[in-house]
Amino acid sequence: HNRTVLQYEHQLHFSDALESELMKEVDNGRLMKILVKLGTICERPHFSSDPSWSETGDRYLCKLFRDYLFHQCDEHGAPHVDMGHVVDCLNKVDVGVPEKIMLMSQDESSVLVVSFMDIKRCIENSFNELYAAAAPLPRRSH
Repeated sequence: HNRTVLQYEHQLHFSDALESELMKEVDNGRLMKILVKLGTICERPHFSSDPSWSETGDRYLCKLFRDYLFHQCDEHGAPHVDMGHVVDCLNKVDVGVPEKIMLMSQDESSVLVVSFMDIKRCIENSFNELYAAAAPLPRRSH
């Protein structure tokens, strides 16, 4: 009887550990999707015969957000690498949190105050525009 209880407890702990790992992978997948979309949008050389496409409208906000995520600096101008900041911001974009942040261009000439909800909308709109114009992928033969 005691051995059965121990085995049952062991199975519960194992099940909890598996569920925890599964949730990490689900989170990683959601965040990876946002990163792929940002990478597809930002710094695109041209789109629809418009060389400034990635520097205007929703795409410009995506670029500023990308810089906010990855190009943080300390008060002396040294790079500040904070994985927690990146993950936290990506999670807020994924959910569409109404919290506002300040985005600034690298030359500090443009400052925008936007919500994570705004950023999510801009990423989705820009990516959907690209995706709609994308050439269909060739079919693979099995």
